[in-house]
Amino acid sequence: MTNSQRQLIEVVANTLEAIATDMGTANDAIDTAVEESSRVSDMMEIIGHAQSEIQGFESRVFNVVETLNNFLEINPQKD
Repeated sequence: MTNSQRQLIEVVANTLEAIATDMGTANDAIDTAVEESSRVSDMMEIIGHAQSEIQGFESRVFNVVETLNNFLEINPQKD
């Protein structure tokens, strides 16, 4: 094997090693993104439940307001 061939093989080996390292880094980034996506999904589910609770509470408050207004209409103020 000539010196040029040896150098070419070393360059190819170093390039492949760099590519493998970059692929490992990219894979780690993908894993992190998947974990974060899962957290976001969990947070979105919690937010959805909170919105439902708020809407239910809002509806109950409006019902109380309507009941109070009806009560005031039925029982006018006496002077």
